[in-house]
Amino acid sequence: MKKGSKMTEEHKRKLREARAILMANPEFRKRMSESHKGQVAWNKGLKKEKDSRMKKISEHIIYIGGFNRGKSWNKGIKTGQTPWNKGKHIQTNTGRTHFKKGQIGWSKDVPLSDERKKKHSEYMQEYYKIHKHPNKKRKSSEETKKS
Repeated sequence: MKKGSKMTEEHKRKLREARAILMANPEFRKRMSESHKGQVAWNKGLKKEKDSRMKKISEHIIYIGGFNRGKSWNKGIKTGQTPWNKGKHIQTNTGRTHFKKGQIGWSKDVPLSDERKKKHSEYMQEYYKIHKHPNKKRKSSEETKKS
């Protein structure tokens, strides 16, 4: 086959089948993987200002509008359909609350059981053995007492 000549459809089909048989063989795939390790990319170190091939690629990417232009991120969504949350107010951490002023909580008058009180008391005693209690005053040094 001469350089630049077109392949026939039959020839293309035979090449595809041969390649598929080779790629199905795990030993062949392993050999190919090992042979390509450490291979330097063809465009390493090339700049679009100096190399015409890189300039052409760069211009094409700009022309199509980015790398993912052909891929759709919203595959399956009908075009022209508005999102369900459009126009809805999404409350972020603004320091406000969902509750109205003066609203009483559901557990306001619900008393704790004796078992629950005992468990909580034991937990807090263990907690304050390790951590500083907020109501206990810090002992001030002699210097601060004098001033």
